[in-house]
Amino acid sequence: TLTIEQNPIDPRGSISEPNDSMRSENTYREIKNLAQSITKGAITPQEQILRINQFVNNYLTYSLNKKPKTIIQLLTDRTGQCADYADLFTELARSLEIPAKTVFGLAYYDSETPEFRFHAWNEVSIGGERMTVDPTWGQFPADATHIAFSQSWSALSILAGQPNVKFSIKTIEYLDS
Repeated sequence: TLTIEQNPIDPRGSISEPNDSMRSENTYREIKNLAQSITKGAITPQEQILRINQFVNNYLTYSLNKKPKTIIQLLTDRTGQCADYADLFTELARSLEIPAKTVFGLAYYDSETPEFRFHAWNEVSIGGERMTVDPTWGQFPADATHIAFSQSWSALSILAGQPNVKFSIKTIEYLDS
């Protein structure tokens, strides 16, 4: 049981959509050319997604940054946080006409102090079936510990470190396979 003590999404909050100024015709061509070179020889959409996921995971180095970056900034400085990994994946996939979006929520982080953390990953649609992809952690499909929040941009306010978000896990069940 996942309990959220207070709604972490403020419906009155004003989070703007990403800046489309980075999507000039030249930028779009660069992204499409990169995506085509990454997926060269891939036959199925699943193979394309797998290659894009591996590329983003290997190309970027994880770094906590405070401001969102444009795709060109990501490709140039090669550092970003989970939302940057997910946004780069989204742009590369969409340039190949693979329906994709960035998703925000919680994901289980297995570390010295295991915990659920705020995280961003992707959803893609292949033949009408939705699949999750996590380019930060190199997962395709992403594991079952990814819990998505609202699909609105107001979910970004969660990632800003709102102090009023509290949750606890009341029950954990393990199923034998």
